[in-house]
Amino acid sequence: MQAFLQPTTEHESVIDLLRHRSEALAQRSAELKRLADAWQPLFQTLDEAQKLRLRILAVYALREMRDELESRQMQYFDDEDSGF
Repeated sequence: MQAFLQPTTEHESVIDLLRHRSEALAQRSAELKRLADAWQPLFQTLDEAQKLRLRILAVYALREMRDELESRQMQYFDDEDSGF
């Protein structure tokens, strides 16, 4: 964990890390908006039972994406701790 707290280059700073994270979140936000825009016409044609199933699918997919992100973060921290 200590390796994560140290800049990896002379020019890398906490500000650079925050900016990078901000850009990544903005990209993810834009992708989710495109997905919602693409699903909207389909959603309007569904009956209530189908809408419920789509909601369940969306929640499941978002949880899977979150879990994968957490897994990648843990792997990154583990790699940093072991000196890779």
